[in-house]
Order: sequence, then C-alpha cells, then structure tokens
Amino acid sequence: MHRYFEKSMKVKEKKIYYSVLVFLFSANSLFASNQTIDSLLQVLPQAKSDKDKIEVILQLASETVNTKSEDALRYSNDALKLAQKIENKFLIGRSYQKIGECYLNKADYQNAQNNLYRSITIYKQLNEDQFLAETYTTVGNCFYFKGDYLEAINWFIKCKEISEKIKNNKLILDCMINIGLIYNDIGQYEKAMVNFEEAVKIAKAKKDNKHIAVIYNSIGLIKDKNGKLRDALSYYKDALQNCPENEFKLRAQLFNNIGGIMNRFNARDTAEKYLTEALLIRQKIGDKFGMAQTNITLSRLMYDWKKFPKAKEYALKGISSAEPLGMKEIVLDASQILSNVYLLENNYQKAFEYYKRYISLKDSLYNTSSTYISQLEEKYESERKESQIKQLELNNQLQQSEISRKQSMIYFSGGILAVIAILTFVLYSRYQLKNKANNLLTLQKQEIEAKNKEIVDSINYAQKIQQALLTNKEVFTESFKDSFIFFKPRDIVSGDFYWAHKTNDNFYFAVADCTGHGVPGAFMSLLGINYINQIVNEMKIQMPNEALNVLREKIVVSLKSSDPDYQGADGMDISLGRIDVKSKKLYYASANHKNYIAKNGEILTLQYDNIPVGNYFGHEKPFNLYTVDLAEGDTLYFSTDGYADQFGGETGKKFKTRNLKKMLSELSYLPMIEQFSAIQENFEKWKGEYEQLDDICIIGVKI
Repeated sequence: MHRYFEKSMKVKEKKIYYSVLVFLFSANSLFASNQTIDSLLQVLPQAKSDKDKIEVILQLASETVNTKSEDALRYSNDALKLAQKIENKFLIGRSYQKIGECYLNKADYQNAQNNLYRSITIYKQLNEDQFLAETYTTVGNCFYFKGDYLEAINWFIKCKEISEKIKNNKLILDCMINIGLIYNDIGQYEKAMVNFEEAVKIAKAKKDNKHIAVIYNSIGLIKDKNGKLRDALSYYKDALQNCPENEFKLRAQLFNNIGGIMNRFNARDTAEKYLTEALLIRQKIGDKFGMAQTNITLSRLMYDWKKFPKAKEYALKGISSAEPLGMKEIVLDASQILSNVYLLENNYQKAFEYYKRYISLKDSLYNTSSTYISQLEEKYESERKESQIKQLELNNQLQQSEISRKQSMIYFSGGILAVIAILTFVLYSRYQLKNKANNLLTLQKQEIEAKNKEIVDSINYAQKIQQALLTNKEVFTESFKDSFIFFKPRDIVSGDFYWAHKTNDNFYFAVADCTGHGVPGAFMSLLGINYINQIVNEMKIQMPNEALNVLREKIVVSLKSSDPDYQGADGMDISLGRIDVKSKKLYYASANHKNYIAKNGEILTLQYDNIPVGNYFGHEKPFNLYTVDLAEGDTLYFSTDGYADQFGGETGKKFKTRNLKKMLSELSYLPMIEQFSAIQENFEKWKGEYEQLDDICIIGVKI
C-alpha cells in the first residue's frame, strides 16, 4: 500500500536534469521489464509439465501487473484454468490471489476482494501461512484505498500476527509500513514515525531498497503534512535514489509528491513537468487510482496558479473516476477544490453541494478510525497500568514476606531447622512415591500413544481404501465438463459417498449419506459402493428405483447375516440418477434426500420418497421412479444433509435447507468451478469457530 497525496515543493535548480531523469527512469525500467517478459515467453513452451507452465504464467502475471494490467489479468486467468484442470489446489489459490492483485491494480476493489477471499479459503485449508499473510495484506490494501481504515487495519494486524509467527521480515515490514500510513492519515504522526523508524532499520539491515524507498516516501509524507517541506523533499529524493527501476507505481508516486512540493515552493513549471510525467506513467501502466490522484494534484496546482477552469477540469476528472471505485480520499480532496472554484465563479448552489460533501466525507473518513484506534490505545494503556499496579502489589507482598521471614529466622531458627529436617524427610519419601507413579504413567502413556498410532494408521489406511473406491472425478468431467463435487468428511473417513458410472448412452450417478460418520459410516459406505457397482454393472439393472429396491434388500440381508435378531435402523439415505444423454432425460429415485434442479433462473425441489434404504418400518414399500426432462443450461444438485444441518452464523443455528436452496439459486448462473468455490467459502464462513457436525457431499452437474 503506497499512498499518493498531493504534496508540493519548489526547487529552482536542475529543472532540466529532473525532467530528463523522469524519462530515463521510465524508459530504462520498462526496457528491463520487457526483457524479463520476453525471456519468460521463450521459456513457457519449454515447460515440462502443466505445473511448471502455471509457475511461468504466474511469473508473467507478476511482471506485467504494474505495467500491462489487462495482460496480467489474462495470464492469471489462464493459470487458474490450467490449475483447475490438473486439480492443484495450491496453484488454484495462487491464481485467485494473482487475479485479486490484478483487480486491485485496476482499482476494481470488489472483484479484487472476491478473488482474494477464494485464495484465503484455500490457503487456510492447506496451512499456507506465508501466502495467507500476503493475501491478508492485499485485502487490507483494498479497504485502505477505499478509505475504510477500520477494516484495513484489522487485515494488516492479521497479516502481522502470522508474519511474526513464521518470521517473515518482508511481510512484517509491509505491515509496519501500512499501519504507519494509517496513523499518518488520521494525524497521529508520532505513532506513524515510530513504525517507520523501526521499519527502516530492518530494511537497511536486509539491504531491501524497495522497502527503504517506500519508508522514506512515507516519512516524506509526514514531514510534508507538518510543513517541513525541505525535509520532505529530501526524503522523497532519497526514496527515488533507492527505488528499483522496475517499480513504476512507486516512481510515479514520488514524481507526483515531488511535483506537489514544487508547487508549494511556487516552482509551478517544474511542478507541472513532474506531475505530467507521473500521469503519463500511470496511464501507461493502467493505474486508475494513481491517475485519479494525479488529476487531483494537478487540480491543486492549477488552483494555486489561479488557473481555475483548468483546476475544475482536473478535479472533475479525478472525482468522476474516483467515485465509482469508492476512493473516498480522492473525492474528499476534489470536493474541497470544486467547492472553492464554484464559489469564485459565484455558483453558490454547486459550491454549497461540494462543501457539504467535503465535510461529510471528512467526518466519515477520520472520526471512525480515530475513535477505533483511540479505543485500542486506551485498552492497551489500561491493561499496562493494571499490570504495573499488580506488579507493585506483588513486590510489596514479597518485601513484607521477606521481612517476616528474616524475623522468624532470628527468633525461631532452631525450630525452623527442625521443621526443615522433617519436611525434607517427608518430601523425599513423597518424591520417591511420585517418581514411581510418574514412571508408571509414562509407560501407560507410551502404550496409549502406540495404540492410538495403530488406530490412526488403520483409519488412514481405511481412508486410502475409501478414496480408491470413490469414483474418479474424471468420470464426471468426461461426460459433463461443467460439474463439481464438494466432498468434505467430518473425520478422516466419511459416511457420505458419491458414485458414478458411464455407459454408451447413459450416465449414472449417486450421492449417499450412510448411518453415522467416521469409521462406522465409512464401513456402511463401503457396502453401499460395492453393492451399487454389482447392481448396475453386473446385474445390469437400469432403472434407479429398481436399483434402490435391490440395494435395500442386500443391505438388510448383510446386517442380519451376522445377527439374526438385528432390529437396528442402519442403512443410508441415497439418491440415484440416470441421465439418458441422447434424449436428455433424467430418471431418478431418491431415498430421504432433497435434491434440486435450476431451470431458467428458477430452482426447484425434486420429488423424493420419505423412506431410507435399510431396515426400517415399512421398508417393504418399493421406491418410486421419477423423471425430469432436461434442457441445455439446466443444473442438477444432488446433496446430503450435512451442509444444511451445520451449526454456525452469529446465533449458532443450523444453516437449513431453505438457505441451501437459496444459495444454490443465487449461484446457479455461475460456472461450476466458481459455484464450488462459493459453496466452500460460504460453508467456512458460516461454520466459523463451530465444529463440523456431519459429513458433507454435494454434486453439481450442468447439462
């Protein structure tokens, strides 16, 4: 996060030198970046695997994100498609992260956050702390540029906590700078300087020129705000000297800030040159935020130069591009200038409108964040003082105890020695007993750990068996390219399962929820998968209702074979579907399952039988066959009840089927991979700190 304020100074000497310097920096930097891009484009066709190809494409996105934002976005989307094809979750997360960064550079903050949240969900699942911290700070940047300091600082603090845990100094530096910039923005300059001075020590020790440049620029902003213009200019120059040549956004920022300083030194020709160069760079790299900010800085220059029509022109350009992007800081500055210009033009109505907007934005931008941070400071000070008081009380107690002890030693030393001797004997005896007990506990603990390891190893092996029996996802994608499987066991193994089989003209698929979860549910799922394979593949039973009738018989017989008196209600809820590919007709039977179909933007609940597959009262009743005519674009959702039954949200209630149906309705128009991500993200968000209640399985198929 690097801020772009209108700052100003005037330096009369070396005007031509600085103007040429701007051009040389821009030309050389762009040339160096183009060389890297050319090299990567040559390497790309030589990549030995899809994984290597994705890494190169993501590097291309990184190289172009600040100069060719549309190319960077295209590269990032290409990487995402390829990562989804090879089902590499980590690279899918990396791709979403890069897409988010591209949208951030385009000042499209909503799309940026949507993609960044998707990457956060994946990184949390994979325990990728470094990438998680990086993404946190990028989300913070989105809120910062929108002027939402409260949310921004929350995300930066999250990033800093993880960065300190993994000892990533670069990310710690980013967080310190970002938090310092927020302090600067709300006028708490001393606290900002504390962050910057500590950060620059770390950056210098690591010879990190980019961060040194960022920090010097940030300190320059503080000096500028406090009227120390020559100090500000000195820091901006030092920042420019340390700034790497390919950091185009930072260079444009520095040219912008120096141009603002030149204006305040009344060197307006030089100021205009710097600002014009800054605007050219920002236009070239597609930096919408930067373009809006430089337009405002040019507006301020023209206003000070008394070129009021030009001032109004630049301010209107800035405000028209800043408002749709939610850039409140820019709108604030533009509103102030426009209010003054309209007042000079005797257009009092417009002047008053923009003045009201200026006052309203100023209050909303600063008061909330200032109050929030003040509350944090008060809480910290209160806890610190309370800790000091407790420490003083403890010290006093220790001193009194010491005095009392010394007096006791003087008057009762003989008695104390006797007591010590007795205590020593007693303690030694207890020590021996305790040592024996500890040795026994250690042996018992080792035995328990060994048995536990055997159990866990067995369950892990059972998981491998279950995974091997579950249908390969490629069976789905071969028949329906646009499909997903959201499968999330509560434990290592699952009582839910999915199954599919393809013949020449028919595609069979099933979703099942067996009695129980974990190991008991997994055993039942193994029975279910084995029997369905027999029924469809060997017995050649085509109609789903007949298949469920046979499945029920087999399960009841299996459960009673080991116990003739068995009367339990074990079994499964299951939906079995068969799609006739030629006629586009769905035949299905559903045992105690609610499933859905999305048609023309409307989502409908499919019919089902309110009886399970298993030993159940009325189990002799045959299952019904249901049919649905399908059309291109229809989407089928077969689901177990785990998602709907999950506790969470603010009140800790169940998600419920009506909310599941509503969610699927809202997502049905999206590509299935995006639906999968949204379903996954929504579940994690809803669950929060609650434990997962049940296994979850949802299959989505778009016709």
